[in-house]
Amino acid sequence: MSQEKRLSILLEQGHNIWVLRHRKLSQYPVTIHGFDDYEVRMHKSPNSDEIRYAKEFRPQTYISFEPNEEGVATAYCVETERNKRIIAKHFYSNQFEVMEIMTPAGVIPHLQALAQVRQLVTDLGVKKPANDDMFARHLKDLRGGAADKAPIAIEGKPTATTQAADPAPTPPPAYKTLAECQKVAEDRVMELQEPMIKFLKQKHGENWKKQGEYKSVIKVQIDTMAKELARSAGLMEAETQPAVPAALASAPPTTEDQDDLVK
Repeated sequence: MSQEKRLSILLEQGHNIWVLRHRKLSQYPVTIHGFDDYEVRMHKSPNSDEIRYAKEFRPQTYISFEPNEEGVATAYCVETERNKRIIAKHFYSNQFEVMEIMTPAGVIPHLQALAQVRQLVTDLGVKKPANDDMFARHLKDLRGGAADKAPIAIEGKPTATTQAADPAPTPPPAYKTLAECQKVAEDRVMELQEPMIKFLKQKHGENWKKQGEYKSVIKVQIDTMAKELARSAGLMEAETQPAVPAALASAPPTTEDQDDLVK
């Protein structure tokens, strides 16, 4: 049975389907375990032309992200309470994002689907992990990785720290202008969001930057990263930082029941 036929049957039987897109390009299917799913089988009557479809619930199995010819991998996730919790808990991860929700009454577009996910995140109390910052690696490189370069003591010899008479001078900021920070942030986010950008360009042509998906996802990430880079280079005062909403405050995620964990 084709994927299109399976989804059509599930929609006819009243199920919602969440369309998820993997954030990384892939030449091969990518599976994520822990999701509920339904298997649909076709039964033909031996004595007539009647065809019946039976579905079987498969709890805590997996979903598969199938790549197209361009390497963009998409999965179709049947809506269940467990699956909605898993999607909410992945809101701050870099594995996948919600593109739309297919329902028997029609398609819920990207922005409205994201609003539903944000509401789930709020209801479940999911917090942004303190160590899950999209710029963490870049800022570590920006500072020279000094935290990972502790001196190694050799028996009978003093360490580099004890030999140094004066502290090392503070390195100058890597970026000298806000425009440079903006350009670096734009290049990095464009690379991270390459599949979405390619999709928007193919669908909307020259107007792809005017679409809601670009303004609410890609543009927000660029502006946020540019401000972070500017602050790290001393180009912006700390008090100019916008207040972080309580729902997005940095805090480690709470551990839920084993049933909800994604292996």
